[in-house]
Amino acid sequence: MPNKKSNRKLTYLLFVLILLFFSISLFLRSDNIDEKKWIGKYERDKFVLADSSDAKAKLKASSHWLISLQDKNIFQFTGKNKTITGTWAIEQKEGDDYLLKFKLDNDFFTGHLNGSVIYFDNPPKIFDGIFEHVIFVRTL
Repeated sequence: MPNKKSNRKLTYLLFVLILLFFSISLFLRSDNIDEKKWIGKYERDKFVLADSSDAKAKLKASSHWLISLQDKNIFQFTGKNKTITGTWAIEQKEGDDYLLKFKLDNDFFTGHLNGSVIYFDNPPKIFDGIFEHVIFVRTL
């Protein structure tokens, strides 16, 4: 017949295991990001031009650039005479700041997503070296 001490240890162990299970499930659930809420079109808004002798011509060519985050983690970058398609993923950094990861063939680049704004610091080569920084804002 088991004594009180072993029953107490067993109860304590069971309590710790249940607590551990709930902690892990809460951690995994908080890591899941609802990517569907980010799906939409983002239009170029604010920017800082890179030093370039033909910046005005490039700026005019970039005036209607769009980034479209689509279902099934497909992104499409559309500009004048240019359409690029790849995949995207998102991960939370802290608070409302997310890291937006783009994959294009074997090339990767990242942006920051906060609310309805995508921000690129040191934009990737798909932006043709026009910007040092560029912000895309979600359109309605």
